[in-house]
Amino acid sequence: MCKVPLRLQVHTDVLSPWYRRASWKERIRYFVGLFLIPRADCLRVVSERIRRSLVQICNIPRERISVLPIFTDCAPYLRIPLKPVLENGERTRVSFVAIGRFFDKEKNYSMLIDVMRDLVRVLPNARLTLIGDGPDRERYERMISDFGLNDCVILERWRTDLPAYLSNFDCLVLPSWYEGWGRVILEAMAAGLAIVMTDVGLAGEVVKDGENGKIIPVGNRKELFDSLVALSRDSVFRRRLQENARKTAARIGM
Repeated sequence: MCKVPLRLQVHTDVLSPWYRRASWKERIRYFVGLFLIPRADCLRVVSERIRRSLVQICNIPRERISVLPIFTDCAPYLRIPLKPVLENGERTRVSFVAIGRFFDKEKNYSMLIDVMRDLVRVLPNARLTLIGDGPDRERYERMISDFGLNDCVILERWRTDLPAYLSNFDCLVLPSWYEGWGRVILEAMAAGLAIVMTDVGLAGEVVKDGENGKIIPVGNRKELFDSLVALSRDSVFRRRLQENARKTAARIGM
């Protein structure tokens, strides 16, 4: 009405079908997005995935949408040395880590904890650490206890020494239903971790399947299990992903 240009920034994949299933608040935001986004004079998004979504669903000309990823300072992570390769190329324990808000309708950590039930049967020394906090912490604690995973799945609160702490792990796992970008992925890549993630956020744009990470379909439990087993058993493949991941982060995050 006032002829003031409407400029919008979109920081998550609000038009993803998984997003609107998360809660009634996300469903409201989804419909608000459907109303506002096509009316914007200028749009800035954080990933090519979101731009494609807006073009396809809202029929917005591609040139009206600018992609500006969230800046990630990878320098503190790149300064941490990579884990040395053991003489026989194997580790007695492969350690996985997941970092993010404990909100299952976005992060889907319940699937990851459930996968650990099967993983420790074939890889008894596998370990998973979940770093974060949020409304589903008690749910995860119950799952870990009910599944008898107290010795192999650990919940950690947010840490201030993340660059050094990440160097203790072999692989970062992100099983999310949806993401906007995924800064923690770049941080883990810079720390030299292999990446296993669902096809969300920067998957395909930064993480290339089989090159510097492993991308699986959203919500696919079997693919997640198979990927974690493959990374655990194939040290050559794991090391290649780790080295390529660090090179990618050094190129992007400096």
